[in-house]
Amino acid sequence: MAERWALLLVVWTALAGCHALLPLGQGQPDQSAADGPRSNDVAAIDGTKNLDQPGMPPDSRPVKIEAGPNGDQLQPDVTTKCDSITCAGCCAAGQCVPLGQQSSSTCGAAGELCKQCGTGQSCLSGVCTCDVAKCPAGCCDTAGVCRPGNTSQYCGAKGVSCQTCASGYFKCISGFCLAVCVPPCSATECCDEIAEKCVTGDTPTLCGKNGMICKPCSGGQVCCDNGSCKFVCP
Repeated sequence: MAERWALLLVVWTALAGCHALLPLGQGQPDQSAADGPRSNDVAAIDGTKNLDQPGMPPDSRPVKIEAGPNGDQLQPDVTTKCDSITCAGCCAAGQCVPLGQQSSSTCGAAGELCKQCGTGQSCLSGVCTCDVAKCPAGCCDTAGVCRPGNTSQYCGAKGVSCQTCASGYFKCISGFCLAVCVPPCSATECCDEIAEKCVTGDTPTLCGKNGMICKPCSGGQVCCDNGSCKFVCP
């Protein structure tokens, strides 16, 4: 009788060991399934992940990435700031205008605000410049401004750099600084720029010496022997 009980104890022990070795789901309930879907499973179902977490600063919260029509992840919509780092041209309304797409009304470089060039200027590599295209009949001064080009101070044509004609001897003629009287006048004469010839230079209307352009005397002044206009000659 004792031997029979010992044999039954051995069989019962073996059966208990086999039950403990059964895989999950065979003989034992899955506790995780009973608890419902986990948070990661929910994110997989609705196509999102890394949702904003309460209590975190807005700038430090994870970015929400939407699922595309085929289940693939789309990139987040990020707006690029227009500045000297992101734009070699100029910025207009927050958008970069590349150097190759600029005009005289939208010009600039290195991420600066776009500006409009002045009259007679064109935009070249983000800089408002004066050239023959915008200043065909005049000249360009040192500030890049188109001048008529017909004065002794700003003389030139076809968009070239303006020249200043030498005072007293030259005048701007057709965009060139030319001597008015050729050959030059003597030391006792002045140059009549209208007649383009040398005169004695001793009258109130044509006063001057040393070949300089004659000047008229005004206000009752007289032309003195030294070629200057005075009320009383020395």
